[in-house]
Amino acid sequence: ATQITMHKPNHGNGYRARYSISESDFTAYLDDLWDEYGEFSAVERGGFSDEGSLATQDDFNRTFGDLEWEPLDNAVVYYSPTEADGGGATYYLDSEAGIAFQRTGYW
Repeated sequence: ATQITMHKPNHGNGYRARYSISESDFTAYLDDLWDEYGEFSAVERGGFSDEGSLATQDDFNRTFGDLEWEPLDNAVVYYSPTEADGGGATYYLDSEAGIAFQRTGYW
């Protein structure tokens, strides 16, 4: 990834990021995460109801609206392996633009 912008709130239990990445690099990264940690995930890969769907304007407003980042036009929603306490990452990848938004939480 390049052109990385991160926002970490004062409470310190996560961060949000925006970066440039190709679809192939993103897919390889996510596949590696699932290969390494998937067996420990509280939710199976593909187990979130919106995974693989197009993100909505409401998704961006709710998650990134305060950062004033331009919403992505064709972003697909992906998830990392998830800890039992809800820790993990949600990704919004616009493969046409080569840009991903990421929300990561941990406890």
